[in-house]
Amino acid sequence: MSAICAHIGRIKEATIADERARLSNPKTKARNFGYNSLYGGDLVRAEEVAKAWLAQVPLWPHSFSFAAECALTNRDPGLADEQLTAGFRILPADDPMLLSLQSVLCACRGEKSAALECVHKSLKSPWPFQHIHHASHQVARTYAALGDLDKAVAWLQRAAETGFPCACYFRIDPDWQICAACRHSNSQRPGEKILRAENRAPVEQGFLATRASSRLVGSYR
Repeated sequence: MSAICAHIGRIKEATIADERARLSNPKTKARNFGYNSLYGGDLVRAEEVAKAWLAQVPLWPHSFSFAAECALTNRDPGLADEQLTAGFRILPADDPMLLSLQSVLCACRGEKSAALECVHKSLKSPWPFQHIHHASHQVARTYAALGDLDKAVAWLQRAAETGFPCACYFRIDPDWQICAACRHSNSQRPGEKILRAENRAPVEQGFLATRASSRLVGSYR
């Protein structure tokens, strides 16, 4: 439930759900707390969680992608490069999430050809990645950093439609121009609706009264 709430931008409810889950099972190794911090804009706490995960034994392989995403969102490309390099040492070279983050890093450095190559490899990766909407979000960030705002908004829309309509996270990203692109676009453009979404559907009795949550639940099965 915490992951579902976080994906649709209901960070307060996601935090409550995570706390209740930990009370019922103190030994759980759920990663919701870190993502709730990142998506909610608490970058200091997210960085602390990333460091803690990287220090754990055994190491959760996707700690590197989380740490790299934190670094990119926190405007630290040097640290992001370090985390991605480490991640590629233990995960396949065509891991879609790492590649999509690598594309953002390259785009922020002005390396257009390398960024687009990483986008292509990420989308063509044969490795199963159930939560591909996160890679789609990174592709949106990549195109925005490269100045192709039409493609950026289109990929942001795809991320939202496939299970990640997390408007609060989209708004805080410091390295791309999606927010500006959507605000200045025609009101009929899909990106405008994404960033205006506040996800006001109530959270009661342990379930979400929203169609977005039901679609996301399906992706977890």
